[in-house]
Amino acid sequence: MAGYAFQQTTPDYGGGAVFGSFRGRVLALGPLAGKAVELWKLPINVIVKYDFEFAAQNRSTGNELWLTGGLRF
Repeated sequence: MAGYAFQQTTPDYGGGAVFGSFRGRVLALGPLAGKAVELWKLPINVIVKYDFEFAAQNRSTGNELWLTGGLRF
């Protein structure tokens, strides 16, 4: 399992804040899977993560699919 919490600490301001000074927040949780593979004798770590956002206030929500990879050389 993986997730995050986002809390906006300062209100919106400036020319784009036409609806007022809101502070947004959201929570997200989802599964995470990782695998270490070897490609051309290089160790590669691959991680797939899916986040479902919920409990949003003053911001839009959406689901996220992440694919990350890293290699050591």
